[in-house]
Amino acid sequence: MSNSTTPHFLERFADIVRRFPDRIAIEENGCATLTFAQLQERAIGLAARLRERGIGHESVVGLALPKSSDFIVAVLGC
Repeated sequence: MSNSTTPHFLERFADIVRRFPDRIAIEENGCATLTFAQLQERAIGLAARLRERGIGHESVVGLALPKSSDFIVAVLGC
């Protein structure tokens, strides 16, 4: 259950990035990988591109992606 003392998911993710930036966050097909820092960088980049197009915090964004690192980036960046 969530309450005011429970950290928001993105706050927890940011804490993990600060503590373990070079650890592997995503591994695809046993070869392509992203560290937590790279994952955060890509998500921040996507969020910036969305803001440039007028899409903000309360906007609804549909995702039509297969299970992949791009999907995780999109979830974090939206």
